[in-house]
Amino acid sequence: MGVFCVLPDTKFLGHATSQLVADLGAYCSMLGFKIVRLQKYWPMPLKLLFSHERVGLILYPGLLNPIITSPQELFIKGALSIIYILTNMAMTRLLNKKTILYIYDLPIEQNLHSYGKLNYERLSRVIERLFLKSSSVIMVFNELMARWLSRLHELNKNKFVTFDILDYGFNIEPPKAIERSFSNKIRVIYPANFTNPRVRSCIERFISSCDDAKLEFVLVGKGSELAWHSIRSTNVKLLGEVSQATLSRLYGYCHFGLVLKCSQYYEFGATSKFSSYLHSGLPVLVPRNYRYLSQIVEKFNVGIVFEDCQDLSEKLKALTPQAYQALSSNAMKLGDKVRRGFFFKRALLKALKLLR
Repeated sequence: MGVFCVLPDTKFLGHATSQLVADLGAYCSMLGFKIVRLQKYWPMPLKLLFSHERVGLILYPGLLNPIITSPQELFIKGALSIIYILTNMAMTRLLNKKTILYIYDLPIEQNLHSYGKLNYERLSRVIERLFLKSSSVIMVFNELMARWLSRLHELNKNKFVTFDILDYGFNIEPPKAIERSFSNKIRVIYPANFTNPRVRSCIERFISSCDDAKLEFVLVGKGSELAWHSIRSTNVKLLGEVSQATLSRLYGYCHFGLVLKCSQYYEFGATSKFSSYLHSGLPVLVPRNYRYLSQIVEKFNVGIVFEDCQDLSEKLKALTPQAYQALSSNAMKLGDKVRRGFFFKRALLKALKLLR
């Protein structure tokens, strides 16, 4: 069954999303799929209709971002969604072609998480519903995301396939093996966009609750200095936004990667942050209240699940060098699967079976 992948141009995307698009392009190439790169949506219908391949794989949101920010944009996004629906109808009924939607993020939920509101939320959801309803199969992170979208947009549950973990970092070399000693500090890295007030508040609360002098936090990302102004701790090091390759090298000098649950939205998946820790062999620290990710960490034994900072300190004190090395080794093994696109390929095979 011939497949072609429609990928957005990475010119105007952030570091993490650009890396994701590049990774998916590499995985599609490995599978022998045709790749089409577009800067805008409008050429997509023609590419879908006139390609020789029977299945089109489309990233969401990517070129199909449903967010409406103005009345003028309502007209544009409305026309876009109608064209997408008509294209899919023509593909399915006249040409026996199908589309697979690969959802790596939920832009509406993400905006609500970041800013607390979305002025045109109802209209944005209408656009999103049209995109999802007209797609043949939808690939999502986990069962929670599938249930949410199925209930919200009245979609058949059998339309969904889960990929569980975000494959990431195909072209990034893991850091060279470094002998990490716990004799002085335990360095915990946390890359994020700290200009997001909810993310900043989340890390501020966590670090402020930690009185373990042996823990040193490395905050990396845009606006990291904003978090420090509130924390004012000598156990915090700051770095601005860096490339994914540089970030991977930084991981080689840290002992753990931290993931926090800054809102309920996080339960819809495992972040690119988590995947980048894995392929660098960096064990993960995740709070118990981040239910989905804590289950993955325990299932693969790639880190430490903790209740609060006091519980984390106690678990770190009890951690032997041998136990740490086992966590790091497990993280590297799972990270190798992540880097090679194992979870994407497995889910895609399931999606293709649904189309037969």
